[in-house]
Amino acid sequence: MDTDDRTHAMAPNVDAVAGYFRDLQRRICEAVAAEDGAAAFIADPQNHPGGGLSHPMLLSGGEVVEKAAVNFSRSSGDRLPSAA
Repeated sequence: MDTDDRTHAMAPNVDAVAGYFRDLQRRICEAVAAEDGAAAFIADPQNHPGGGLSHPMLLSGGEVVEKAAVNFSRSSGDRLPSAA
């Protein structure tokens, strides 16, 4: 096995990692909404030029939680985003 094969074999499955974090985001939102009991999160997805996605989940006006956001971002492209 040459170096390229080992690097490819050890490379993370980006879709699986993103799926894990999106599911974690969902579980966090469900737990916070359940604790609040009155408000629900809404999605506000935003595509980025050059690749990537921001997927914030927003809650406002709850009985216990006034405002909350649980964010997930996935960046792709040929260079790092300006915030990096």
